[in-house]
Amino acid sequence: MDQNRLSQAIYDKYIRPTKRKAGKYIGAEFELPVLNKDHQPVEEHVIFSMSEAFCRKFGFEIVSEDAEGHANSMADPVTGDDLSFDCSYSNLELSMGKVLSIGELEERFARYYHFIQCYLQNYNYSLTGMGINPFFDINYNQPVPNERYRMLFHYLHTYKRYEKEGRLFHNHPDFGTFTSASQVQLDVDYENVLDVINTFGRLEPYKARLFANSWLPDTPDLLCSRK
Repeated sequence: MDQNRLSQAIYDKYIRPTKRKAGKYIGAEFELPVLNKDHQPVEEHVIFSMSEAFCRKFGFEIVSEDAEGHANSMADPVTGDDLSFDCSYSNLELSMGKVLSIGELEERFARYYHFIQCYLQNYNYSLTGMGINPFFDINYNQPVPNERYRMLFHYLHTYKRYEKEGRLFHNHPDFGTFTSASQVQLDVDYENVLDVINTFGRLEPYKARLFANSWLPDTPDLLCSRK
């Protein structure tokens, strides 16, 4: 693809939609590491039973299953809210459907979070908001058995092929199974795209200080780190 076609494709995907007058919505995605407070690996059967109970409680419908028949994504057909697992079953994700009010989003998220947390407490498990699972060196750190995550997992493990070229890599090719992040999606008018991008760019240093709440024990040169 030549430069002009690439630029046009980027414009069509990310800039042109801002010209649509469809209201100003907000959406959010929260990835939350699961901990076994007994300092043991997270057992997947606990996660599967929680997912089933969650679907019954909130009327979610299964969207996709892994290669072993376990639901790894389920959604509310009305709101679009989705419970899934990012890369591994010890990394839970709540994706909130678009809303006009952040208060509505917060209210729904709080209901889901409270239910999941109460269910997991029966097994001495807990959700945490940390970017890196504090028990990453204890958990199994295996990918959700589907095509996407298996491909990613095996690709990241090819890093040793390139070490002889002098490229530097960390020692955690399975990092996707124990790192979490959160995202917010905002509808922006075409006229304000640059201002919004520049504003969020200026906020990055503050976000790094506020949310860098994680660390890796084998990286002593870092005080904290965040995906």
